[in-house]
Amino acid sequence: MESPGADWSPESELELQEMLLGLASSDEFKKNTRITKEMINDVISKANKPLSKGEVLWRLMMQLDLDVGRDFSRNLEQSGTSSTSQIESQLDWESLLSAINEQTVEHSSEPSVISESTLQNASLESLLQMKCRLEKEVQEWNDWGTQKVMQAAERLNKDRDELQLLRQEKRKRQFMETLRMKYTSLMKEKIVQVMGIKDKARKMKTLNDQLRMELKDAELHAAEVEANSEKASRRMEENLKKLKSFEEERLSLKDELAAEKRRFFQLQQQFEQARGLHDNMKSLWKKEEKLKNDALDMAENERKELEQIEMSAKSQENALKIEAENKLQRYKNDILQLENQIAQLKLVESSSSNIYLSEEESKSALDREWECVMCLSETVSVVLLPCAHQVFCRQCNELHEKKGLKECPSCRTPIQRRVSVRSVTDDPYPDPYPELLIYLAEDSDYTALGDPTAF
Repeated sequence: MESPGADWSPESELELQEMLLGLASSDEFKKNTRITKEMINDVISKANKPLSKGEVLWRLMMQLDLDVGRDFSRNLEQSGTSSTSQIESQLDWESLLSAINEQTVEHSSEPSVISESTLQNASLESLLQMKCRLEKEVQEWNDWGTQKVMQAAERLNKDRDELQLLRQEKRKRQFMETLRMKYTSLMKEKIVQVMGIKDKARKMKTLNDQLRMELKDAELHAAEVEANSEKASRRMEENLKKLKSFEEERLSLKDELAAEKRRFFQLQQQFEQARGLHDNMKSLWKKEEKLKNDALDMAENERKELEQIEMSAKSQENALKIEAENKLQRYKNDILQLENQIAQLKLVESSSSNIYLSEEESKSALDREWECVMCLSETVSVVLLPCAHQVFCRQCNELHEKKGLKECPSCRTPIQRRVSVRSVTDDPYPDPYPELLIYLAEDSDYTALGDPTAF
């Protein structure tokens, strides 16, 4: 490193002075002298050779790397008149030089060069002279600043009243401006509110018209609904009446069906009884046949008659069996037909007209089955033998017999006998096998012909 006294010039001296002033005004020297001593010890300890006072000061300034000119000018601008007193109080040149002398004496073991020390002493003396000159300049600047401050204070006192008036006018203008802004904003809000009210009034008018139209439509609809409800109530009353009648008819048909079932059970029992009687008659016939065979030698003619009687009895028995089976099948079919009709009535309970028509048809069909073929008004009550057809009532049977007609109108079979039985209207459960009962009554010496209670 080159010695600072090698190329010394007034410019370098001025720079060093400014650097020293900046160094003296820095925060490190403000805080404590101990920090300065520590920094000097650090600079000397880092050097490889003994240093003079100028070298120590130069290295210390290089280490700090301070912009002394910039700090000095900033301090002058900011602090004004107080900067001079602060610099004078803080600038302790004697302490700085004594610290450098002490550290140099402690660490230097060899004498320094005479030329360098003389140069450094001369530079320090010039620095001290420059310090005095600068103090004078600072005092002049301080006086000038004090004068300017006094002038500014006088000017401020003169302009204070005018400033207050201007401030009052400014406040008035601001107040008027705020009032104007508030008034304009309030007027805008009122205008917006009025426009909104107009829009609402227009909407309410249109809505009122719509509501009036809807009210008229609702009144018309209510009148229609009332008329429809009255019609519906009348129809409901009629339907309820029809439903009650249908329910009564259904119950009556149900009772009739139960009665028919009981009748069918009774007929089955009667058929079983007739079958038992037939078996008894058959056993009796066998006994008689044995007796006839025993008396064959005594009466050949009686045997032939008995054989004829036997043949006729067999034919009648077969005819009666066939007719009984036909009657039984027919009544079974009638029962099935009635059950089907009842099922149809249950399905058609919701429709009154269909139930009424089906009922009329069933009644007419049942009446046609038991009405007389001649007068078509009375029920049949006479059985024609041996065909066992029931086609005449009592009056028509007498009229048919008086006319001398000898054939059955259904099958054209010659009529051998006419038997009067109870009619369907007289007995709710007519006997389906009157001819069988007549035949059994004739062979068994029963006098109650055609009476089913004889068994």
